[in-house]
Amino acid sequence: MGSAALAVGGFVNPGNVRFDFYSPGDTLLGSVTVAAANGFGGWADPGGISRVRLVDLNQDDSSFFFDSLTVGTIKTSEVPEPSSIVLMGVGLLAMVAGRHARRSRSEV
Repeated sequence: MGSAALAVGGFVNPGNVRFDFYSPGDTLLGSVTVAAANGFGGWADPGGISRVRLVDLNQDDSSFFFDSLTVGTIKTSEVPEPSSIVLMGVGLLAMVAGRHARRSRSEV
C-alpha cells in the first residue's frame, strides 16, 4: 500500500472550477479556484493529500470527488528499457513491411 500523495493538481477546461484538497484525516487543507479556461489548480502538503473535490462553479456547485489518492513505488526492473522498446518497434515494422511485400508480389 502506498502513502498519501504529497502534491496533486490538474488542468481544467473550461475554467470557473474550484479544487478543494483534503488531508488523510479529512481536514480541508486549502482550495484553489481556476477562473480561466485551460487553467491549472494544484496543492502540495508534506502531510499528504488523500482526497480532492472538484467543484464546478458554473453548474450549481456540482462536485466530483477523487478519493484514496496514494503514491506507490515502481521497481526499475518492471519498466522496459528504451532499447527493448526500440527493438520491439523495429520488429513490428519489419513484420508490416514483410506482409506488404508479400501482398504486392501476389497481386502481380
